[in-house]
Amino acid sequence: MKNVKVSFAAALLLIGLAFSLYSFTGQEAYVQTSTTATVACNCYYKGVSYSDGATTCQNGYEYECERDAEDDECRWKDKGNRCKN
Repeated sequence: MKNVKVSFAAALLLIGLAFSLYSFTGQEAYVQTSTTATVACNCYYKGVSYSDGATTCQNGYEYECERDAEDDECRWKDKGNRCKN
């Protein structure tokens, strides 16, 4: 999986949230943050974006949008089944 650094603005938002919780409750608040996030991948068919795990009918066969383990990109994979409709 690819890792992406969280933006500076997102980090400031989390810090501001922690301070807001402290001032609102009078209690110490701890927010666990991460500097990495998983990037969503999408497959495209006829101008429409589909997320990982989505299935479509293409040329009479079912295809599933799957994340490739080697390069972490999503691609359509032929499931080998004729479409049901």
